[in-house]
Formats: sequence, structure tokens, C-alpha cells
Amino acid sequence: IITLYGNLHGETDGFAPFVAYKRGPAFWVFVIFSYGILSIATILLVNALKNSERILRKQLISVLVGIFFPWAANILYLFGMEKLTHFDFTPGAFTISCIAFLFGLVRYQMLGFVPLAHTAVTRSMEDPVIVIDMNDRVLDMNNAAYAVAEHPDRIHFPVHLDKIFPALYEKICSERGRLPLTTQICLGNKTGLRHWELRLFAILNKKGKQTGLLVILRDITEWEKIQEALKYSERIHRLMLEASPNPIVFYDDKGRVTYLNPAFTRVFGWSFDELEGRRIDFVPPENMEETMQALQRTIERPEVNYNFITRRYTKTGEVLDVSINSAVHRLENSRVASMVVNFTDITQLKKTERELKATRDFIRNIINSMPSMLIGLDTDTIVTQWNTEAEKITGICAQKA
Repeated sequence: IITLYGNLHGETDGFAPFVAYKRGPAFWVFVIFSYGILSIATILLVNALKNSERILRKQLISVLVGIFFPWAANILYLFGMEKLTHFDFTPGAFTISCIAFLFGLVRYQMLGFVPLAHTAVTRSMEDPVIVIDMNDRVLDMNNAAYAVAEHPDRIHFPVHLDKIFPALYEKICSERGRLPLTTQICLGNKTGLRHWELRLFAILNKKGKQTGLLVILRDITEWEKIQEALKYSERIHRLMLEASPNPIVFYDDKGRVTYLNPAFTRVFGWSFDELEGRRIDFVPPENMEETMQALQRTIERPEVNYNFITRRYTKTGEVLDVSINSAVHRLENSRVASMVVNFTDITQLKKTERELKATRDFIRNIINSMPSMLIGLDTDTIVTQWNTEAEKITGICAQKA
């Protein structure tokens, strides 16, 4: 005790008796050590205050205000007027500290959210991040969230969510009981309407009680435009397929039907429900070999479409003459992923060709059976007809003539 306080004696002069003393060397060693540690802590808080923003800045100000008054009271006690050296106001100053800390706890939710790596994480994020308390007040948000807010110049934390994000507030009110949640929302400000993927997470304390809400937004406007363009393209392609007068079939890599258009049903009789996921057994046996050869050529040369004429059965067993155009689609590893086959019904054309050939043969037989020499010429005097009697008389065959 002598090393801390020397010459202890009682004093009765004044308004109250007290113990008078002289501070010893150990006391000052203790003061230097304690003030050194407190100084380091204060410097760290001041540096954090310089680099902090919004709600974290106000939390730190509450802490610094709380530690200022004990500092001032203790310095006054140590180095103040001689009459005050026996009165330590430090304990009373802590009352002011308690008031400052209480204000920070109630007003700014100090200790409710631990701002670990706040600057490194939230500042660098391109997605808007918003922290909300249980009263729907915005406690903090990153720079990206400011760009989305309808009135960024009016934000003074804490601010009610409805004041700066009315549409987001309505969405959260309707989805609050479904956390965690991922959904979509449209938010608009002066820059226009944007589509966002909304993610909501409950912020829990150590006891598992919810103390707030974390809101993360991801801009999907361009993705939505791409999706709309893709859907529009799909609608156009499907419209073209369904409006095509020619039967069209899509096969997977196993030769199973994945799509057929209405023209296929109209020409061949089978519906998509009957053939989905199945092979079509409609190749006549005598046309099987040429079909397999055509399939092999289509696979070997995917850069070009392959065309050939063959025959196919209908559902009722009728045989149709068809012209087939086929092409394959490959994956990046060159494996066949699908094939599209376009059929053209040429049955009537083939029938007409056969009838025309029969007519020509019939006329040729009549001409060749005539006993007179008959020669036909076109406008350029080129021989078009040279019957058998003309060959006999001239000694020139019809092919040479």
C-alpha cells in the first residue's frame, strides 16, 4: 500500500472527512500501463470510425462518446486542481457512458449485428445488400443498394423500408413467413424498371431468435430479356413447324421420337401421343437397306443435309413414295444428340410420272407399228421421232438419228 499511496492520514477540514494521501511510484506505473492499453483501444476505434459508413459509423460514435467522459473525469482527477485530487469523478462519468451505450443499443441496434469484414464484403459486392431490423427499418445497405433506391438522397439511417423501397416492402410483407426465400421482383427508380432475383434470409442471434432480415438482390434484367427472346424464338420455330405442309420428325440419339408436327399426323396417321419416346416402324422391308445407308451417310456428313427418295408405310398400311431430307445435331464432343427428318409426299408425283411414261410407251408403240416411215422434227429441225420403218428404209437407228 505504501508503494501505491504514501503518508496516509485523515482530514476533517472541509464539508466532509476524507483520507488524504500522496501517490506512490507503483500508482504511476499502473496509470501509465492502463492509459497505454486504453489509448491503443481508442486509436483503433477512431481509425475504424474513419473507414466506416452509415449505421456502423453511428454505432462507433456511440462507443467513443461513452468512453470520452470517463477519460475526461479520470484525467481531471489525476492532473486537475489540488482541491479536486481527492475526489474521483470517474465512477459518475460511467453513468454518462451507460446512457451513450444504451442509446446505441436501442437506436442503432449496437451488438445486434456484428459487422465483420463489412467494408471488404459489402462494398465490393455488385448485388444490392440491405439489412433490416424486426421493425422493418433499414439499418445498413451497400453502395449497390443506393443505386436501386427510389430516393437515395433522403436516406438517414435508420429509415423505414417503405420510404425508399415501397415495392420491396410490400413483397417482404407478403413473403415474411417463408424464410429463407428466393423469388423475383420488379423495382424501378429514375433509371427505369429492372427485374431482380430477391433472396431473403433471417438474421438470428446465438439463441436462434430472429433479430433482423438480410435482403440480397441480383439484377436479372438482361437474363429476362434473353429468356423472352428465347421464348419468342421458340414460339416462331414451333409456329413454322406446325404450319409446315411437310411432315417433320425429331429423333433423339436412340432413334426415339421427341417431336412430330401436325403434317406428319395428317399424312402418316400417327399422333405424337402414340409415338412419343418410341421408334417408328414404317419402313418397308425392301427399302430398309437404302434407309440404313442414308442414315449412315447423314451421320458421317453432319455439315450437309442428305436427300434421297424412298417409300414409307402409313398407319393404315398404305405405301407412300416420299422424298427425305435429314440432318443431325452434334454436341461439343461430336456425339450425335438429335436428328431432324423432313418428309415430302411425292406419291402423286410418282404416279403421274408412271402414267406419263406409260402414255409415252403407248404412243411409241403405235408409231413403231406404222407401215410408213414417220419422222418428227422440232422448230430447229432436230429429230424427235424416228420410227422402226424409218430405220429400215434409211438404215439409220433411232438413237443415232
